[in-house]
Amino acid sequence: MSLFKNEIKLMFKSKMIVFLILVSCIAVTTGINSLNMSNDFDLFYIRRSSSTIAFGAVRFGSSICALLFGLFTVLTLDKDKKKRSKGIIESNINYHRLMIIRILAIVFYEVIATIIGMMAVIAIQKFVFSIPIDIFYYLFNYWIIFFPSLLFSTLIVSGLYLLTDSLDISFIALGVLFVKSLTSNNYLFTWVQTNLDIISDFAGIQPVGQTIIYNRLLWIFISISIFGVGLLFKRRYEFNLKESFLINIKSKILILLVVIAVLGSGFTYIKEPYTMELIRNMETNIDENISLTGLKPEIIFDNEKGEMYGRVLYDFINKGSDSITFHTNEGLNIDSIKVNGKEIECRENKGKVEVPIPNIEEIKIMISYGGKVKTDKNGVGRGMPGYISEDSIYLLENSNWIFRPLVKEGDSIKISGYYSAPEYLTMVVPGRLIDTEIEGQLKKWIFEYNSHTADIGAFAGRYERQLINFENMKIEFYYCTQTV
Repeated sequence: MSLFKNEIKLMFKSKMIVFLILVSCIAVTTGINSLNMSNDFDLFYIRRSSSTIAFGAVRFGSSICALLFGLFTVLTLDKDKKKRSKGIIESNINYHRLMIIRILAIVFYEVIATIIGMMAVIAIQKFVFSIPIDIFYYLFNYWIIFFPSLLFSTLIVSGLYLLTDSLDISFIALGVLFVKSLTSNNYLFTWVQTNLDIISDFAGIQPVGQTIIYNRLLWIFISISIFGVGLLFKRRYEFNLKESFLINIKSKILILLVVIAVLGSGFTYIKEPYTMELIRNMETNIDENISLTGLKPEIIFDNEKGEMYGRVLYDFINKGSDSITFHTNEGLNIDSIKVNGKEIECRENKGKVEVPIPNIEEIKIMISYGGKVKTDKNGVGRGMPGYISEDSIYLLENSNWIFRPLVKEGDSIKISGYYSAPEYLTMVVPGRLIDTEIEGQLKKWIFEYNSHTADIGAFAGRYERQLINFENMKIEFYYCTQTV
């Protein structure tokens, strides 16, 4: 403990750490307006709230501070080698332990930088903009996005330095990972800012937060893996790389740490639960011998669990085909499929299900399924075409939450059915709202309409609904009265 306190004092006396904390504070406060300065949607003058201010600050600040703390870490670890005092220190104390203590001291100052930066932005929001503080957004953004970015940078560059024993190689490698994080479309690889372009009262939704947490879980494993491998190859006094490795590998705790971290990284990446690969060429597989003429969805939303349960009846006209292929959502599991009232077995492949049908003209297929809707792997934080959360529902047709038959669409498709959701939500249904019914704590929204396409969506939130009569038209206006 005394060595740890000593390293903290030495870093503070160097004035470099004071400079880093000051720069961090400037970076996050500058980031308050960063969403108006640069975003992929060319949006300006976004309404300031705890969500937009906190996120804008950490998104802008993390990209600068992660790189600076990474540079400070590698310079700190290399200083004894640069001063040619490494051999003297190694002959007197456990240098292996000293390196770990220095890394912990850097992490300590990263915590301090996070706290000071957060308090500075809160003060600006409160006293400059006079906007009420929602502490949840600050705790989430600073301790799930900002601080982990600094921590990952330190662990990664430390592992690379211990592995290569080279300041230049380790920092260049960190730079490559840094650039990859900023440019990747896959949210799993974005460890600096996270793969979220913009946050607002609409986009600051529960599913996005879950993907950010999952991203952080993955990079905890990855950064510990890199750091652990670096410790395995850390040079011992008067031993070469191979001899040092044979000594380091004797540590059962270190071996266990590396194994758990590597396996955790692989398992977390493979089992990622929120996204799927969308089939881009599905329109080229349309069966022209079959026409869709009717669609009747009966959907129940369980917002507390983020799940849906559906029973959808399709009406087809068949002119010679023996099967129908549906484009599905990987998060939804099929319970049963009935063709003209008879339950049948089907062939499922990733993202598709093939249903055999008899060679007759009129075909009715009933599919019952349920689960959690997955979204496009490259779409997290950039549209999110499918999610169900406690406070809202946002399902677009391209998320295939209603399985899409790869057939020709009829000139007029009769669509009717209902959505059931918690009573506190207001559903925005497709077509014309026929009626509503209360069933326990659920409210059923019954709708119908004729369309040339089977693409339908489902939207819900804590909306107010206003019916406006204009000449011969009735306009339904949905709006939200809540503010963040």
